[in-house]
Amino acid sequence: MAGTTSLWLGSSDVPESLMLLAAKCKAIANRSGIRTDTRRYKPHLTLARKTKAPPSQPLIDPDFPMRFESIELYQSIMDRDGVRYVELNSRALV
Repeated sequence: MAGTTSLWLGSSDVPESLMLLAAKCKAIANRSGIRTDTRRYKPHLTLARKTKAPPSQPLIDPDFPMRFESIELYQSIMDRDGVRYVELNSRALV
């Protein structure tokens, strides 16, 4: 959509174990006949979609640790009210 922006938060230091997990998930999806994105996986959190103007630059770069204890599979459903996310499955990582 022209004239809109998404705001997301990503990491410059991604653990190799997370990249391996993403590759395994993609391989399973491909073997199951599910079409996957061809772009390199970039773990991120989407904070805003379809904003009319980009946010101002932060005064400092965010710098905080993150720890993941589980992984969830969600289905995103787009309707006239926006996007709804329905959890399909969840697995512990630790």
